[in-house]
Amino acid sequence: MIPPAQPDLPDVVIVHGWHGSPPGHWQHWLASSLAAAGHRVHFPLFPNPTHPSLPDWLAALHHTLQSLSSPPIVVCHSLGTILWLHYLHNHPDTRTLKLFLVAPPSIDAAPPPIQSFFPVPLNPLALHRSSPDALLVCSAADPFCPSGAASTYGAPLRLQTHLLPNEAAHINLDSGFGPWPWLANRIATPIPLVPVAQSALG
Repeated sequence: MIPPAQPDLPDVVIVHGWHGSPPGHWQHWLASSLAAAGHRVHFPLFPNPTHPSLPDWLAALHHTLQSLSSPPIVVCHSLGTILWLHYLHNHPDTRTLKLFLVAPPSIDAAPPPIQSFFPVPLNPLALHRSSPDALLVCSAADPFCPSGAASTYGAPLRLQTHLLPNEAAHINLDSGFGPWPWLANRIATPIPLVPVAQSALG
């Protein structure tokens, strides 16, 4: 049985990507793990996850965020990271305690159903005002971001970047990312100041 939420722990919003997050995906594990630790976890299912509409997804995300009484921790994967950057562009007053952007895709490998999410607004000042504790997590061999997320997003957004080994690929179930204790631990502790690219196995 999941224990009741602890009022001294921040809410956590988990933002899925294209096709949602299938059972066994690290986002499902993370939601259960954080709820068991006493966080209120919000894991909205966006409409039509296989043929997403940017306006519809933005509206659903806004509905979730408007229900919160204080800044949350936000964890985004894949197309969810792109959604978050659009949302921040539209709502620059948004505040988070921590922000994790995991494996964002790029336009050069975007399948037709998600191409309407590009181009992506990249505003480092707005992002750091919104999320002073922000981290990009990616690999250098993500098939959905052949140009490399560290250079495509990390550099222009001036983000601390945690670079995983190439076999992490898109950091999803296909590359073995079910339970992911490293991320749960990072949510529970401050993000230290590190060089822009730090290679370590998550």
